[in-house]
Amino acid sequence: LRRTPTGESKGQCLVVFASAAKPEIAVLELRSRRLEGREALSLPRLVLFLVLAAASGYAHAAEEWESAADAAWGAPPRALSIADEEWESAADAAWGAPPRALSIADEDLTVSQYSNEAYAHLYGAPAATQVPLVIGFRTRALATYETSVALAKLKVTAASGLDFSAFQVSHILDLMNLPNIAYVEATATELQLFFEQGSFQAETSYEATLLVLTGSEGVTLGSITLSWYAWQSSSGTWVQQERSVQNSGGYRPDPDLDAHLIGATLHTSTSSMSGSAIVKTWASRISVLTVLLDIFVDSTVTGVISIMLGPASAWVLGGPGGGIDDGAACPDSSIGGVEGHTMGVRYPSSVTNCYLRRRGGRVNSIDLSLIGTDLSGGILVKLYLPVPLAGDFDPWYLAYRESGASPGYLVMPLPIQHSSLIRYLGPKPSASITGLATEHPGLTSEVSLTYQTGATLRYVPNSRVDFFINSTVFTLEPGGCRLGASSPYRAEVVTSLLSNACTVTWGAQRTAGIGTVQVGSTGEVTGTGVDFHALSIAGEDDSETVDGSSFSYLTAGSERYIVKTRKAASIGTNAAQVLAAASNNLVGSGTKFSSGSFTETLLVGDYVVIRGRTFVVTAVTDDTTCDVTESGSDPVTAVATAAYSVTWKSRLMVAGFLGETSGLTTVAAGTSFYIEVAKFGVAFWNQSYTLSMHGRNTGSNQSLSTLPSIRVSSGRDDGGDGKVDFWSAAFDGSAYSVQSPPVLWAATLHPSTVAAGAKARMVLSFTTPQSTRYSGQANDNLRAGMVLRVFTAHSDKLKLLQADGKSFETDTTEADGLDCSSWLLEVWAEDSNEFPQPGHCWWDAWASFQPSVYVRFAVGNGLRGMQSYEFVFLAILEKTANAVPDLVGLEIVDGDGITYMGFGNAGITKTLVTQSTVGEPNQPVLSSLEMLVAEPIADGKLQFRIKSRPSANNQITAGNVVRLFLFPLTAWNVGSKCEAARSDGGVVACATEYTGRNANVLAMTLDQNSLAIGGDSSIVFTITGLSMPLGGLFREPFAVEVWAHPRETPDYWATYIGSADGRLGGMNFASVPVGRGYGSVVAHNVSSTFGRNTVVIVFRPAATCRSTAAMPCRLTVTAPDGFEVVSAGAPAAASTAYTPVPLIAAAPTCDRAARACKLDVVAGSALWAGGRYGLSMVVDNPSWPLAKGSADNVWMVAQSGANGWDFGIRQTAASLTLSPATSFAVQAGLVGALVQPDLLQCGASVQLRVQFVASQRVPVGGKVTITAPSSLLWLTNGSAGCYARPVANFPSDATCTVVGQVATLSLGQALAGGSSFHAFDLRASLASAATTAAAAAAGMGVFTISTSSATSPLDAVATVTWSAQLDAAGSLVFSEALGCWEQGLWLAELELDNRLPYEVTEAAATAQVRFQFDDLDILDNDVNVIVYAPAGFDWELGANLSGFSASGGGTGTSAVPLVASPVVAAANGANVLRLLSTGPLLQKTLYGFSAKIRVPKALPGTAANSAGGPFWYLAFGSGSGTVGRKAAGRLVSAQLLVRALADFQLSRSTSVPSAVGAMALTFTTATALPKAGRLLLELPSGFAFGSYLGQNCTSDPGRAGTSDGDEEISLLPSDASLACIQLRSSGPLAFEWTIGASGLPAGR
Repeated sequence: LRRTPTGESKGQCLVVFASAAKPEIAVLELRSRRLEGREALSLPRLVLFLVLAAASGYAHAAEEWESAADAAWGAPPRALSIADEEWESAADAAWGAPPRALSIADEDLTVSQYSNEAYAHLYGAPAATQVPLVIGFRTRALATYETSVALAKLKVTAASGLDFSAFQVSHILDLMNLPNIAYVEATATELQLFFEQGSFQAETSYEATLLVLTGSEGVTLGSITLSWYAWQSSSGTWVQQERSVQNSGGYRPDPDLDAHLIGATLHTSTSSMSGSAIVKTWASRISVLTVLLDIFVDSTVTGVISIMLGPASAWVLGGPGGGIDDGAACPDSSIGGVEGHTMGVRYPSSVTNCYLRRRGGRVNSIDLSLIGTDLSGGILVKLYLPVPLAGDFDPWYLAYRESGASPGYLVMPLPIQHSSLIRYLGPKPSASITGLATEHPGLTSEVSLTYQTGATLRYVPNSRVDFFINSTVFTLEPGGCRLGASSPYRAEVVTSLLSNACTVTWGAQRTAGIGTVQVGSTGEVTGTGVDFHALSIAGEDDSETVDGSSFSYLTAGSERYIVKTRKAASIGTNAAQVLAAASNNLVGSGTKFSSGSFTETLLVGDYVVIRGRTFVVTAVTDDTTCDVTESGSDPVTAVATAAYSVTWKSRLMVAGFLGETSGLTTVAAGTSFYIEVAKFGVAFWNQSYTLSMHGRNTGSNQSLSTLPSIRVSSGRDDGGDGKVDFWSAAFDGSAYSVQSPPVLWAATLHPSTVAAGAKARMVLSFTTPQSTRYSGQANDNLRAGMVLRVFTAHSDKLKLLQADGKSFETDTTEADGLDCSSWLLEVWAEDSNEFPQPGHCWWDAWASFQPSVYVRFAVGNGLRGMQSYEFVFLAILEKTANAVPDLVGLEIVDGDGITYMGFGNAGITKTLVTQSTVGEPNQPVLSSLEMLVAEPIADGKLQFRIKSRPSANNQITAGNVVRLFLFPLTAWNVGSKCEAARSDGGVVACATEYTGRNANVLAMTLDQNSLAIGGDSSIVFTITGLSMPLGGLFREPFAVEVWAHPRETPDYWATYIGSADGRLGGMNFASVPVGRGYGSVVAHNVSSTFGRNTVVIVFRPAATCRSTAAMPCRLTVTAPDGFEVVSAGAPAAASTAYTPVPLIAAAPTCDRAARACKLDVVAGSALWAGGRYGLSMVVDNPSWPLAKGSADNVWMVAQSGANGWDFGIRQTAASLTLSPATSFAVQAGLVGALVQPDLLQCGASVQLRVQFVASQRVPVGGKVTITAPSSLLWLTNGSAGCYARPVANFPSDATCTVVGQVATLSLGQALAGGSSFHAFDLRASLASAATTAAAAAAGMGVFTISTSSATSPLDAVATVTWSAQLDAAGSLVFSEALGCWEQGLWLAELELDNRLPYEVTEAAATAQVRFQFDDLDILDNDVNVIVYAPAGFDWELGANLSGFSASGGGTGTSAVPLVASPVVAAANGANVLRLLSTGPLLQKTLYGFSAKIRVPKALPGTAANSAGGPFWYLAFGSGSGTVGRKAAGRLVSAQLLVRALADFQLSRSTSVPSAVGAMALTFTTATALPKAGRLLLELPSGFAFGSYLGQNCTSDPGRAGTSDGDEEISLLPSDASLACIQLRSSGPLAFEWTIGASGLPAGR
C-alpha cells in the first residue's frame, strides 16, 4: 500500500485475505490501480499471491504464483512481471522508497503562476492516428526555481481529442533541455513525465515532441494544458511552478487555423499519401543539403501539405541566410540565379504558395498550399536545407489538411532509413574526458566522460554506444565501466577487457537459467542441465532476428556476451537422411556426430532440420548414426538425403560486445547464468550523459587523447553494405594525460653518525612541489587527510625503528590509531604554520616486501606546497647503503587514496664506515657519554666527558675526531664557530658540521699530542659560546661519535653512543630553559557578562614535549580576573586551524580560586614544537564589562613536562601571556533596548524609534550598530547613507551608513555610559506581508543592537523587539516582533483624561480610543482587536470588566461592537488590552471606546522610564505571519506626557507648635520643567512663613541633604528665585520657586 509522505492513501483500494487452508499464502486484491508507465490492461482486478512460504515450500508456492500471474499477463510467462521488477528497481534508486511514492504525492498549486510563454503544436487532426505533438515553454525568473531539488515533473492535460492512456517512454520523439526522463504515468486525458537528476531552471526554454494518439472520428480537439512542478521534500508535495492553457496552439493567438488545431474536429481524409518518399539526397554546398521529395496523394488536392522535419528541435530553417521567421514565404535558395547556396524550396507551378512554419520553438517545417491539383501522379519538391543540429534516425512526417468547413486530415511518417538522406543525417557523436582521478602511471584511477550521441538513438538490436580507450595509456579493470549520474533511459553498460572498451546498451528483461554453463575463449558455450529451447533464445545471426527482433544476451558470472547463434549448418558436402525406423533413424554422410568439432557434433535434445521437417535427437550412436523423433514419435515417413541444420539445446556461440569471437573472457563450468532480451531504451540527441571508466594507468607521459574514440551504432544497415552502420569521433581529452607524479625536491636522508650498524637518529628532508591539493589550496581534500608514506626497497640496508628503539616486528593498521610519537622523534617545517600535527601512524613489519611507515594528517591540516620539511627518527644503516640513490622512497598521496601529490627517492649524504670492534687494534670504542653541566645549559657553556674501553686497542687517541650531536637536531643551529677545550690542556680543533639544514654537530679533532682517553678517563671537554635553541628544550639526551682513520692505512672506523645509553647517573641529559611559545584566543561563544562561555585557545609550544604516564606533558591555562573557570578540555569541533590537544581520559583539574585549569596530555603522545594545539575552557564571564585588549583581559598558558625523561622532576616553560589583540570583549547587555515603528502597514515607509540604556561609555569614533531583520529595509539617500534623528542624549553629528541589513552610526561625540539613556529615530521601509511572515517563521524577525569603540565591542543585545529588556540577561516580555498588517488605519487617536500616576492618585485614568477605516470593512465576527499601551501602563478593567466601555469614545463616535477579554494579563503583559469583535466594523464610520488604565510615574521611552517605548498601537486581527491580520496603526495623541512629581518626602527640624523651624523636601520629576516654570509648595492650614536671619521668606540650601542612601539628590539650581505667596484670596500659603535658565530636568 503506497502512501503519501503524510501517510494519506492515494487512489488505491486494498483488501487482504488470509487462507486458513494454505497459511503460507496471502492474497492481495487491488482494484482500480493505475499501471504506471506501462501499457494499460483492461482488467477488472489483479490478483497477486504474496509468498510467505518457508524455504522448503518455496518452489511449490512459486509455481502457484506463476500460474496465477500467467493467467492475467499472458505469454510469455512472467515477461511483464519480470520487466516490471527490473524497471521499478531502477526507478526506485532515483525516486526513493516506497516505489512511486512521489508520483502519487499531493500537488501544491498555491504559488503557481500563469505562463504566456508556452506552446503546443499538433501535426494534424486525423482520427485515431498517432500524431507528433510539440510542446514547450520558457520559465520565468521565479524564486521557486532557485530552491528546487533535482526532481521534477511535467504534466500535459488534454481537454478532449487526445488519448494518452497507452503512452510510453518510447513515444517521446525529442527532448530539449529537459532533465533525464525517469518514467511516465498516463491516463486517457493526462500525461505526466517524471524527471530525475535535474530540476527546471529559471529563464530557460524547454521542449518535447511526443507521439500521441488522437481520439475517435468527430471528437473536437480541446485545449491542452501544460504545468510543471518541483518536488518539495519538506512538505512531501509537488509544487506547481507555472502553468499554461493552450487554446491557440501556438506562441501567440492566431486566427489562421493552419497555425493551430485547437477546436478542430478530428476527421480522417478519405485520400491517401501512400507512396510519398524521399527520392534522393546530395550536398549542394558544405552547409546545404538538397533533398528531393516525391509527394503522392491519390486524389485532387485542395488544402495544405506540410513537410515536418525531425527532430523538431534540431532544425533551424532560418540559416544560412538568416532573417526567416514563422510564416515567411519560402525562398528559392538561389544567389545570383544559382540555386543551392542557401536555404530554400523549389516546387512546381501547381503549388499555389509555400511558407516556412514554426512548429515548436524553431522554424522547422514547410507548408505547400494547393488548389484543385491532381497529385495522383505525384509532384517533386526540392528542399535546400541547412545542416541540422543533430543526426536523425526517426522518420520525418507529411501532413495534409483539406480546405473547407469540415476538413479531413492525414499524417504519415516519411521514413529516412534506407534512403540516401541517412548518409547526411548520421549522428555526430562527441565525448569529452572531464576528469582523471590520478594521472600517475601504475595507479588505480578513474576516467570521467561526458558524451552526446549526436542523434536520438532508440533501441533496435545491436544499437549501442561504444567507448574505446588506448590500452597503452589506460587499462580497464573487470566491471570498470560504470554509468554516471546522467545516463540514457534504460541504459546498461558492459566492460570489454579484450577491446579495452565500454559499451552502453539497453537494459534488458532478464530470465534466470536452469542449469549451468561454461564459456570458452572462442565463444563456445556448453550447458549442463540446460534447455535453451525453453528460453526462446535467438542469436544475432539467427533467422529469428532478421526482421529486427531482439536477439539475446548471455550473462554468466560477471561476464556478458551477445548470443551470435544457437544453430549450425552442415559443412560442405555433409548431408543426412531420415529413415522410417525406431532407432538409428538419422543417417549421416561425411558427418562427425560424435567426434567432430563444436559445430559438427550433435547432442541429445538438439533439433535437426532436413527438407523443412524438424527432428529431435534422442541418442547419438556414432559419427554417422543417431536416434531422432518427430513430434514426439518415431518418424513415420523417410526423408531423402539432403543438407541439414541443427538448433542446439544446450549450446550457444557467443561474441563480445564489440563483435569479438576470439580471446573472450572464459567462464568455468558450473557457472549459473541469465538470458536477457532488450526491449526499449533511448538516448536523446541534445542531452549530455556521463560515464566513468575504472582501471589502471599503464602509460607514462602519454595523453589520454591518444586514439580514444566514441562510436555510435544504429543497429541498422541503412547503407546496404551488409554491416551495421556506425559513426565515430575522437575524445576531447587533450587536457588529461598519464604522467609521472610531481617530484619531491631535495629528498635526502641525513644520518647523524657514519658508524654502520649503529642505532642512531636520521633526518629525512624534502621540499614539496606545487599542487592545488596541498593544504590551504583550492583542491585541498576536506573529507580525508593526506598520507605521507616512507618506504624502502632495500630493507637489508636500512632498518627503521620505533621511537623507543624497538624494531617493527609486526604489521599495524591505521585503525590502531597509534600516535606518531611512537615513531617520530622530531619534526620541523619551513612553513610559518610549522610541521602539521600528524594524526596517526602505522607501519608494515620490516620483514615484509618494501616495508613502509605511514603518516595520516588531519583534514585541512596537512603538508603545504612549495615548503621544506624535516622529520627525525631512529634507524640502522648498513655499510651497503652507500651510493644507493633510492634507499628511501617517499610518497604524498591525497586523502582519496589515488592522487599522488609528490614522489621522491632519497639516498644518504654521508659515507658510512665500519663500526669499531672491541679488541681490534686502532679501533676506538666508546663506553659512555656523561653530560656534566647541562641541566640547564647556561651562558652557552656545555661540559661532557667520554670514556672508551680499558684496552689500548680501543682507546680514543690522537688524530681521532670526536663528534658531539646536539639533540634535537632540528632545534640546534650553532653556526660556524666552535670553541672547545680539554681539562688536561690537550689541544682541540673544533668545527661545526650539519645534519640536515642546521649546524648541529660539534666536530673536535684531537691533536697529535693528545693523551689517550681510556675507560677510566677523567678528561672533561668544555664547549663555550654555544648559540642556544630559540625555543629552548626539555630534557634531551645527546650523542657522540668517535671517528678514526689510522695513518698510512686505508681503514676508517667509527664508534657511537648516546648519553642515555648505559647512563652512569640518572641526570645524564641536557636542557635549555623553554620559551613561552605562541598562542591566541581563536573562538568564544558568549560575550555577555555573566554568560557561560566556551573559549578556544590555540597554543604553539616552543619546544617538543613527549608525555609519559609518570610525567605527562601539561598545559596550565589561566583566565583573567573576574572569570570563573568551570571546566577544560579539547575543543569539541574540528578545525583546520589546530589539532585538539590529546588529553588523558580523566577530566582536567580546575582551580576556581586561581582561575586555572591543568590539562594533561595522554601518555605516548607528544606536543611538537611549533604545532598548533587547540584547547578549550568553559568559564562564566565576569559580572562587569571588559574591553578587548584591556590590560585586565589577559589569558595565560604555561607548558611543563620532561620529554619522556622525567626522573620525577617536572620542567616548566616560561608562562605565555596570550596576545591581547586576540582576546575578546566581555560585553554588558544593553537594557531598555527596543525598536518601535510609527506605522504598522506592510510596505510602508516608517520612522523607527531606537532606544537603549548603555552600561559602557562609547568614545568618539565609536559606533552604534543596528542589524534589521529581513522584513525591513533601511531607507538611504542613494549613497548608502541612512537617515538618523537624535531624540535623547544622542549626538546630532553621528553619520549613518547602511550595508545590507546593517545600519551603523559613527559617533562624532561620545555617548555616556553608567546606565545612561539614549534614543534616536531611523527611517526604514517595512517589507511585504509575505516577506515579513517568512522572517517571523524563521525566527529572524528581530533586531540586534551593539555599541563598540574603535578597538573593542562594548555593549550588545542579541534580541530586540518592540518591548524593552527587563534585565541584563536580555529577558523580554514580548520576544517576537509585531510584524505588519496589510492595511493601515485612516484615523487612530488616543486621549487620557488625566496623566497623574497611579502611584500618586491610586486611581486609574480613562483612555479614549477613536478609529476609522477608509476602504476596509471587517465583516467577520470574533476578530481579535488589541490595544498595545507602552510598558508601564496597566489596563484595569475590573473583575466584571466594567473598566471597558464600548460606547465611551466621546462625542461624534459610534459605539463599537467589541467586548473585552478577561485575559488582560497580569504582571508583565498588563499593557496589552485584548478585545473581540461581535459585529461588523464598517468603513467611513468613526468608532470609539474607552478603558481604564493605570498611568506610570514617568513616561515610557524617556530616561525616567526606559522599560518601554513611547508608542501606542491599535491592531485588528492577529495571527501567524499575516494570516487573519486586517489592519493596524499607531494611536496618536498630543498630550501623552505624564505630569507627575513622585517620591515626595518632607522632614522638619522641630515639632513644637508655633515654633520656627526648617523643612527639607525631596521629590522626583517625571517631566522636565523649562525656564520660567514654577514649583509650588503649598502649606497646610495653620502654617505660616517663618523668619530666618531677619528675612520672612527664605531658604537655606546648605541645610539640604545631597544623598539618600545610594541615590544622589540634586539641589534646586541657584538661579531659581523664591517667593512666598498666598494662593487666591484667603487661600493657602505657598512657597513658589520660579525656575531659571537651567530648568529642571526630567527623571531627577
